[in-house]
Amino acid sequence: MMAENETKKNEEPDEQRPKNSPSQPEVQKVGTEIRGLSSFLQTSSQALVIVAGLAYLSGFIIISVFDASYGIADFSLVRTKVIAVGGLFVLLLSLPVVVTFRMFGMFGLQVTPLNICPLLESRVYDANHG
Repeated sequence: MMAENETKKNEEPDEQRPKNSPSQPEVQKVGTEIRGLSSFLQTSSQALVIVAGLAYLSGFIIISVFDASYGIADFSLVRTKVIAVGGLFVLLLSLPVVVTFRMFGMFGLQVTPLNICPLLESRVYDANHG
């Protein structure tokens, strides 16, 4: 008897549902958007960490080589100069890359894979005849 009352409570018809409560498709749509945003933020943060690491590493190498040319051996890891030089290096390196990709898009060009070894690509692997 109690189980029947609980199932009747859970099965509210649409007329009895409050007007401000979202329907099931709307809830699923919001859940999908949140998962998509979460995935985007996770990928963006990983890319940002990789770019920051490359900027710091390149700045450290550039400053170390420059200082070594004058006979200075300063290998302290945390220096503002290293971060600034690395950031400038990555910025100046990325500008031609962005311009190149924009020019490709402007003229409708596409990147095609190189056909390095046509003999390997002409063979078709058939799993049935294995």
